[in-house]
Order: sequence, then structure tokens, then C-alpha cells
Amino acid sequence: MVSYTQHTASRRIFVDAPFVCAACGFQAECRAFAKGKGHARSSGWGANPGAARDAESEALHKAYASAKLMLELAPCPRCHARSAVAVARWRMRLVVTSMVGVLVALALAAGAVFAFGGYHTTMALGSAALSALVAVGVLGAVASSIGDWLGAARNVELAPPRPGQFYQSA
Repeated sequence: MVSYTQHTASRRIFVDAPFVCAACGFQAECRAFAKGKGHARSSGWGANPGAARDAESEALHKAYASAKLMLELAPCPRCHARSAVAVARWRMRLVVTSMVGVLVALALAAGAVFAFGGYHTTMALGSAALSALVAVGVLGAVASSIGDWLGAARNVELAPPRPGQFYQSA
């Protein structure tokens, strides 16, 4: 039997960044609040401080990635528009995750048909169960992406720029 220790770390961060709306030109300082969780295992005998550092590093990386996504998807407080590039990336991610969910559902259905075999089992699983599995795969991806969409509006605070402070759009 192999023994291991599971290391888990979570980080909450805030990232300050300039905000410039591409649609109306509104400029502001913004602060995104984000959190990330990391996991790592240390195997063998004794403590392994490297695994704990790996978990902390993964948590911090995920928190920064979440903050970046929220800053990109944050709506403008003046015109309520979002960055067209960020929205296109978000939609692509939604499509890709939905397709992965569909492929996993198809693999599960094919495995069930293979395990139980027979023409009648194929017909029974082919309609109802396959549709249900595909729906679960797509709904999971949609729910995850909607969380990102709503989190961008909730976790980003915008403040008008101070006098004499201006940002140029990238």
C-alpha cells in the first residue's frame, strides 16, 4: 500500500487594473476579487514541503486566472457593454466545454451498451439515456460558464479615475 498526504491550499486575492470601455471610452480603476484552490500530493515516507508549495502555487495561479477572466468580462458601468474579444473567448470556452461534456456522455453510453450488450439494450439506451447524458454534459458546462459571467459583474469594483489620471487602451 502506498501512503500519501493530500495538500490543499486556497487563496483569496485582489488585483488592481485599469478599465477602459471599448464601446464608450469610459475609464476607471478597478479591483477584481478572486479565489483559487490548489491540490497536490506527497507520496512516500515523511513530509514533503514541495507538495505544499505546489498546492499554494496552483491556488495562486488559479486565483490570478480567475481575476483576469473577471476583469476581461466585467461590464462597463456606463453603457453596460462587455469586451467583444473577451465575450468571444468566453463563448468559445463554453462551446469547447460543452463538446467535452457531450463526448464524455457518449463514451459513457457506449460503455453501457458494450457492458450490457444486445440490440434491445442499444435501442433502450440509444434514445432516452443518451439524450439525458448529453444534456447533463452540456448543462454542466453552461452552469460553469454562467458562474464566470455573473462573477465578473459581482467581483469587480470600478472607481472613476482620479484627476489627472488617464489610461490608454491596450
